[in-house]
Amino acid sequence: MTAFGSARSTPTSTSADTRPRAEVIPIGGRTGLPVSLAEAAAAAPVSDRLLWVEYLTLGGTGDLEWFRAHLRSTEPGDARTQAEHAVVVAMFTELFTDEGIALRVV
Repeated sequence: MTAFGSARSTPTSTSADTRPRAEVIPIGGRTGLPVSLAEAAAAAPVSDRLLWVEYLTLGGTGDLEWFRAHLRSTEPGDARTQAEHAVVVAMFTELFTDEGIALRVV
């Protein structure tokens, strides 16, 4: 008997579920491995403009054009760029942690 007073029914079918299943493949087949800023931006569930606003709230100082260019860049840049890069990485880390996405942005 359940708390509602009726007997709990049990499934009578013993056949295996043969419905097709969708295979979930993380970005580039990688989960928890380092991804570039461009890959992180592509995986983000929001627009680059909203990513930029989040970056600004964490103390970033670059304008939207700089931010978009930095997401595509593979160059390490000068000391200012490296400091701003750390803010971008922190923004992605916070976003992906909140969304339950296991990606490490570098």
